[in-house]
Order: sequence, then C-alpha cells, then structure tokens
Amino acid sequence: MEQQNNHALRVLGWAEFRAHPSRLHAMFTNNKAGQLVYDVRQVINLTQSTSIDDVNVTVYKDNIVLTTSTSDQLAMVQDVFLRRMLLLKITIYHTEISSKYSVETVRIVEDDFAVLLNGHHPSVRPQVKSGFHLATRYVNKNQRFCLELDISDLLLDWYMEVRDAITSCDDIHSLKSKRTRLCVTNHSLYNHGLDCSPKWILFLCVCWILYVPCYRIWRKLTCADIRVKLKCDVTSATCYIHSETTRMQLKDSKRKYDSV
Repeated sequence: MEQQNNHALRVLGWAEFRAHPSRLHAMFTNNKAGQLVYDVRQVINLTQSTSIDDVNVTVYKDNIVLTTSTSDQLAMVQDVFLRRMLLLKITIYHTEISSKYSVETVRIVEDDFAVLLNGHHPSVRPQVKSGFHLATRYVNKNQRFCLELDISDLLLDWYMEVRDAITSCDDIHSLKSKRTRLCVTNHSLYNHGLDCSPKWILFLCVCWILYVPCYRIWRKLTCADIRVKLKCDVTSATCYIHSETTRMQLKDSKRKYDSV
C-alpha cells in the first residue's frame, strides 16, 4: 500500500476495477453484495453525484462539478483535495478512420477507466494549491470564479502510449475524454464546446465570428476562469495489452462500434 501511495495518478480499466478493486489500491475491496468498500478518510468517491459536508458534487457527462458559495466551503474543498485521494470514472472515445490503403472502416472504441488522483503527492500538491490560491483571492473579493483541474492531456497521452492506439500513420485518429475536468465554482462552467480547432473555425467561420468572441468577452467580464492542466506521472495499475487487435477482444471492459 505504501508504494501505491507514492503514485501521483493510477489508472485501471473500469471493468477490472469493479471485479478486482484492490488492483487500483489496496484499500479498495468488494463486500459480499459486490459493493465497493473503502476508507472514506482517505478517498473521496467522485464517480457519482454526492456531497462533501455541505458542498454539492455533481457528476455530469463531461465534467465533475463542486459548487461552493463561501470561502469556508472553498477552504474545505481545498483541504479535501490535498489530504485525500480522488476516485474518478473517466471515459475515452477513440475514433479511427482507416485510410484508402486499408479496409474502409470507421471504428469507435469507448473505454471506461478508474482513476485515482493523489492530491498530496509532491508533484500534484503544488499545482492544486496554486489553483485554489487564485480561487481564494477572487472569493475574498466577492468575485465569481471557476477553477478547473484538468487531467485530459495526461490521460490521452497515456492512452496513446499504453493502449497502442495508433495502428497506422495513414489512418485518421481522434481522441476525446469525458469527466477529466474537476471544476470548483461559485458561478458556472466555461463552455469548452467553443474550443474549436483552426480547421473548424474556418469551416464555421461566420457562426464562430458572430458568437464566440462575444461569449468570451462576456465570460471574462462575469467570471474568472482558472485552468490548471495537471502534470505528473501516470501509473498503469495493471499490465495492458499493447496490441489493438487483441484489445478489441476484451468486450467486458469496453464497447466497440464498427461500420463499413
């Protein structure tokens, strides 16, 4: 267990975690009814909507949101994030469009993972503290804020490397993740649906020019957005299969949709 506590971010396939939770961390077990058992003094379960004291935690399709209204609530959330580990359930969608040199196929793989983020790890703690420090400054000025702790890039990079997602340089690949942003706010979330890549900006030129700049100006005037892209080592809690072909056979832990 001590070695597991030294990891900043541990990842395990969700189906494997539900069947063998101790593989993610030794503190997790299943009772006779198959329900997850763990020490609530060490872990905050953010896989479903809940509450931490009087702070509501809402798990949406895309984000995990903690809503605070006072400086005391914000301080409590900061203390929880820095002293306990956070259990998340994230989803990665991998879309692959085969090139003209192979069978014309669109393949979409949907993978669910259990993620354990260690807030008191030396590589994570300073980043989390800096985000909450800025949020506290805005709260003390009676201003609105939205703090995002983002692990999207970490997990997508890990997925590409460990899951061996790129099968051919001629294929077109697209990756996106769900519930990889931890948001703490006293207002509302930033609309990341407007974060278009340059090619989409060109394609949607008129709509983008008319709406997005106005939204960003309004957002800047009404809310302070604090974005912290966490950087740390990602540890696989099990030995993953590097073959994409073999991985497709593991239907218990993922859903696959093929169309020709």
